[in-house]
Amino acid sequence: MWDYLTAYAKYAQRRRTTGVVLLGIAGVVWTVLAYRLFLSPEEIELYEDDRTTFAASDFKWLACSVPVGIAGAVLYTIGTIQLSVREYVAEHHEQSKMKQS
Repeated sequence: MWDYLTAYAKYAQRRRTTGVVLLGIAGVVWTVLAYRLFLSPEEIELYEDDRTTFAASDFKWLACSVPVGIAGAVLYTIGTIQLSVREYVAEHHEQSKMKQS
């Protein structure tokens, strides 16, 4: 049983780490886009009037980074829940062994 729980914990930790990496990638993209939107010294003009807007490529980066961020959050949450379930099962397994003694 313990081999299974150890393998389960490794799998959950790997899933959680993947989630953190994906969230980090999305966070870097969001930071760059926020800089370009709010702090960039140059103005990006798509229209002839003087409005500052995002370039089309920025929208593509944003559109690609949102699913990556969502996937990262979901993987991190699932990995954390799996680790909690593993601890719960191990704790109750120990309690059941103590009751049988």
